[in-house]
Amino acid sequence: MKSGDIYEPKGKIGKNALLITVLLIVTIIPALAIAYAFATWYTPLIYANLIICVAFGVALGYLIFPIVKWGHVVGYKNELIFIAFIWAVAMYFQWAAYVTLAVNLDTEDNSTSFVFSDFLYFAAQPWHLVAVISEISKYGLWAIGSTTFKDFGLWVVWFAEALILIVTMIGVNQKWSTFPYSHTEANWIPKTLLKRRMPLNRGFSKFIEGLKNDTLEPFTELPYADPDSKVYTEIAIFTTKNDSQSFLAFYNKQLKTGKDGKKEEEYKRASDFYALSETQKAQLVEHYS
Repeated sequence: MKSGDIYEPKGKIGKNALLITVLLIVTIIPALAIAYAFATWYTPLIYANLIICVAFGVALGYLIFPIVKWGHVVGYKNELIFIAFIWAVAMYFQWAAYVTLAVNLDTEDNSTSFVFSDFLYFAAQPWHLVAVISEISKYGLWAIGSTTFKDFGLWVVWFAEALILIVTMIGVNQKWSTFPYSHTEANWIPKTLLKRRMPLNRGFSKFIEGLKNDTLEPFTELPYADPDSKVYTEIAIFTTKNDSQSFLAFYNKQLKTGKDGKKEEEYKRASDFYALSETQKAQLVEHYS
């Protein structure tokens, strides 16, 4: 790659990705699904249920990280496949848990119990699970005021729930699979943050042009950021263990206005990853050390 070129990950799914996924499917995902079913069953407020749904999606979204990192899933398309699969499995388990609570409902005192053997039965019998879900949709199990949600209206609510989950999972995802990966070393390229920072920048075209033209003047002509400043841009260098490949990315820390009108700190990667020559890497490390 030439200096200044954008790093484009080459797709890969390591063998450990499938093993880690299976481990999550038999441990954490069922536990989260059961907890989610319990929480939504016993929470009568629709807004509280919305918060619970989003929290469930956040938890599922971060479960992708160990699959990507230790399973060596490279390329965002591959990462999306695992996101969709984890979402589908989680939806299935939460339905098995919900139906377990429904079939054990005592209509006299409106209480229920969770029978684990029933959960395992429904998890192992998808056709029976679908049949019970269909039966529930005809009559409904909950209402808002005097309106009981059933038939089409209930399916709309269920569809919205599934959509919120998958959108939340994608929203919290940091595209970990797009970070620099060395296929030669079969590992993620280590990241090093340079000690000194530059003033906050929101556009990096001049720096990239400098890399392409083999000049670091756009970097060196800028003053260093105040060490006590709460807003700045810092440079991360990704270099393989044998120094055969190096990449650069910019990270910004800035203030944004929160929902309550107060200023909040935000730190995130603000650029793609750009190729560096060995000389450029050495010069940048020296300048920002």
